Amino acid sequence: MTPNTDERFLGVWQLVEAHNDGVRTLDEIVERFQFRVLTDRVQVIVEDETVVMEAENHIDASREPAESETILPDGTAILGIMKIEDGNMVSCVALPGAPRPTEFSSATGSGWSHRILRRVRNL
Repeated sequence: MTPNTDERFLGVWQLVEAHNDGVRTLDEIVERFQFRVLTDRVQVIVEDETVVMEAENHIDASREPAESETILPDGTAILGIMKIEDGNMVSCVALPGAPRPTEFSSATGSGWSHRILRRVRNL
């Protein structure tokens, strides 16, 4: 995959809802996390602007839905799909090393994480 050049996905995004393997993440946990999506990487930020994780990130926006590949510091790939819907970024990612999700959901046993994020600011 090539670096992300689709500006729709670039920016700082506030996590507003998350489901992991069919279980909704508590709001008090969700509200602590933001994601900074850059052209070639993604950063996970906690409420005090501390970057707690940074990884190589590629988005292929020519696909429908867009496909993401995040390479963790240990070299493991996380595959996902994403889209912009009603001004929000919606994503669904698989467990590290697992196949890419085929839909935006998180059923019990799927191992998928479905997230909805609201744009905080552009870059």
